[in-house]
Parts: sequence; structure tokens; C-alpha cells
Amino acid sequence: LYSSKLADVTSVSYTVTSAGPTLGDMVPQSHEGDVLFESTGTGKGIHMTWDVSFDTTRLTSFYQAVTEFTIGVAATTVTDALALPRLLTLRGTIPGTSKQTLSPQSVRAEWLAFIWGKGGGLPLPPAVPTGEFLDLSVCLAGVKESVFRFPPFMTETIISTSTLGGDSDSQGDAQGAGAAEDSVDLVFKIEDPGWLSFPFAVHTHLSKVEFSKNTKPTSTSTLDNDNQNNVDILWKIQIRSFPFMASIVEPLCTAVASTLLRNLAVHIAEPGAVVSLKGTSFVINTDASDAATSGLLGVLQDAATGMRGVVPKNTWMGGVLEARRRDERTGGEQWVDLLQPWTWGRTGNGVVDEDEVTFIWSDGCIDE
Repeated sequence: LYSSKLADVTSVSYTVTSAGPTLGDMVPQSHEGDVLFESTGTGKGIHMTWDVSFDTTRLTSFYQAVTEFTIGVAATTVTDALALPRLLTLRGTIPGTSKQTLSPQSVRAEWLAFIWGKGGGLPLPPAVPTGEFLDLSVCLAGVKESVFRFPPFMTETIISTSTLGGDSDSQGDAQGAGAAEDSVDLVFKIEDPGWLSFPFAVHTHLSKVEFSKNTKPTSTSTLDNDNQNNVDILWKIQIRSFPFMASIVEPLCTAVASTLLRNLAVHIAEPGAVVSLKGTSFVINTDASDAATSGLLGVLQDAATGMRGVVPKNTWMGGVLEARRRDERTGGEQWVDLLQPWTWGRTGNGVVDEDEVTFIWSDGCIDE
């Protein structure tokens, strides 16, 4: 087992006090177990030894096989849950325009309101907010510390927020949500992930999103960037997926997180922008309210303008329509992509200097 935070050698002993109706052949109080954890001496590993003994009145071989299977699965799960995690690192830039003044604090507030609170324009039902409200010094009004998302069935919780040079505090920073800071961050996790969060089947999850000031122009952005008032986002996602699900979980995680960052950039840079279903032309309404960002796939009528046949541009569906209008590939190539919905909309290769959102997978932890 690998973990940088495992303590000294320890052990656990237990006994089965009640076998229940399914294990009626087991002699009462005879089932005992000892789990021993010993250091490997290298400082990076632990040996786990699990000894079990019990007596039965019959079917000894059957109960032995069942015990070997269940304890084997449990031991493997412990190993997987403490293995060196996989780390997804995404980088993106939110470009300020001549009409906006962005700060790391204000972009974090928008991230919390748009991605955390409203789902970031993904084609999913709205999340159910739970827990306490976050402090207004960190976010806009009405954002809670936890959200329940379905599907998949999982609860995400904000662990902490902090400002460079300030104290980490789950209730936020001393500065207001619109105050300018060089760097701010937030940390969140999925509560008790597992099979219920399928297809995002992971043993552990931890995410850290950092927002920092960057005055360099974004060469790949097509948005008005006259004042070069940009905010960089560094998003790290640390997971330990079920081994047989890794080939699904990692591409899914990449697609979701990168799409959220792209949608956030549109949400901030082009407030109120909508995409027409007929001809996929664009209608911009800079005074639009955020009501148009709700819904499963978008909306068929913009709440702010009353226009019909449009969806918000900052949604996944808006990205699909936008990409369709610009698609110059042959019909055959388009039909192939029809069977790959994770490639629709605002996607890219994640390569530096070729994509507005870059991403890479590696082995390691967030703070290493």
C-alpha cells in the first residue's frame, strides 16, 4: 500500500458477535480477525496482514471459500483506495474584456455560482444545494457548501477556501467577493464516492481550483481582450478510480472539467449570449439575466429576451450548436462523431499553444 501520511505500525482486532440468519452454521463467538499493519522500512509503504479464524458445524469448505473471497475483495479495495492517485491538471484563462474588470476573487465567485451552484451548463438536471450557505465574502448570494448531483448520485462539499497570504477558512476570506487578490483558491471533494456515483466510480476524490492574476494576452482567444485583464485558472483533480473503470473515468473526468472551464469563459466574457436553433446564428443580449442558463439541455425560450428557439451559449448544447455552425468537415466525418458525444461542442486536444484549455494526466497528489 502507498500513502505519504500513514502513521506507525498498528493493528486492529475484531470478533463477529452475531452471524445472522445467513451464517447459522457458524459457531457463536468463534469468528475472530486480526489486521496488522507493518512499515516496509522505506517510508512509503505498509504491509497489511489479515488473519481470520472461525468454527462451523458443517460446510466448512464453503464458508472458507466465502471468507477468502470477501476478505480478498475488501483487502483489494483498501489497496486501491490508498494507492498512488491519478492527477488531472487543467489550465485555462478567463480573458477580461474592455467592458470588464476581472479579479481572481470575482472569477472564483462566478465559478461557484455558475459551475458549483448551477451545473456549468452540462446536460444534467439541476443540482440540489444542501448544507450551510457560503459566506458572501467568497461567493455570490445563494450558494451552499454542498450540492447533490443526480445522475450520478453523489454529494460534493466545499472543504476550504483561501487567499494568498491569508488564512484558510471554510467560510471564506476577509475580502469581499469582488475584491482584487493576486491568488485565491477553493478545495472540494465527493463525499463517500463509490458505485452510487457510477459511471464516476472512484474510491477517493479531491479537487483544488486556483485563481490567479495574469496580465499576459491570450493569443488563442477570439474574445475582445483590449485591457488584457485576465485570470488564470489551475484546476487539479486527484482521484483513485476503480481499476477496471479507469479507462472510462479518466476520459469522462477530462471531458466534464474541460467543458466546464470553456463554458465558464463564455459565461463571463459573453453574458446573456444565446445561440439560435434555426441556422445556429448568434443573438447577444448583454443585459440578460442568468435565468437562461437553467434547464436540462438549455431552454427553448430565453428568459431575459422572450426570444424563442434559442439556447444559452454558455451551455453544452450552446457549444454543440456553435461548433456545428463552424464545422467544415465532410458528412462522413460528422457521422462518425455522431457516435462520440464526448467530442461534441467545446472540446479540444488540451495541447499547450493549441487549445484554450490544456490538460494532462499524471501520477501524484495535489500538493506535491
